[in-house]
Formats: sequence, C-alpha cells, structure tokens
Amino acid sequence: MCLAVLTMGLAGCTAAGSDGEARAESSVDDFCSAVETFHTEVEAADSTDLAAYIRTLKAAAEKLHDVGVPDDMPAPAKQGFELTVERIQGLADDATRSDFTDLGDVGEEDQRKLDALEAYVDQACPDVAGK
Repeated sequence: MCLAVLTMGLAGCTAAGSDGEARAESSVDDFCSAVETFHTEVEAADSTDLAAYIRTLKAAAEKLHDVGVPDDMPAPAKQGFELTVERIQGLADDATRSDFTDLGDVGEEDQRKLDALEAYVDQACPDVAGK
C-alpha cells in the first residue's frame, strides 16, 4: 500500500493518533477492508475534475486513517502508512496535476517505508494487493 498504490488505486495512507504515530487498533480484516474501500472510492472518482478527485482522495485517506493499522504491522510499514496519509492530506485543495504526480516523489529512506507498506498489504491483504 505504497503512495503509488494509494494514489492510483490504493495508490500508494496513515493512521496517526494525536501524537502522530500510527494507531494499532484495527484487525487485519478491518484494515484490508478499509484499503479495499479506499481503492474503490478513489477508482470511482472522476479524475478529469482534479479538485473533486483530490477531495475524494483526501476523504478516502481520512477514512483509512480512522480505521488504524493492525497490531502486527511492522514498524517500517506503519511509517509508510503514516507517510502516505500525510502526503495525501498535505496535498493542497487547489493542487495542480504536477503537484498530484509529485506525491510519490520521496527520498530513499521514505521509499523503503513505502515499499514496506506495499509488501505488508501484498502479504496481509492478497485480495486487495493486485487492484
């Protein structure tokens, strides 16, 4: 569930509590269901209306954030989840297509976190991973 996963289907989100750290409150099934819902909502959005698409993406990320992450999610994957949601929520409402495509532009360390998240989703949510 990397940023590309969240912004392009899951295309690559965060479950942060008030301290900014991922909450470990959901079951794997709840998490996978939330990821699938995220995919569905983002894929159904009209990407030709960028402002509406960004609103949909941010709302879907917030819902995913609210579900939280499973207790067994490894720390790097949790960090990737947090990074994903932060990047999506930080996208300006009036962002350009360039701003949107830059969502996945991260450094090497952050890319490892996103890769860890994607690997976790692939393993924990096989029905969602290929979407």
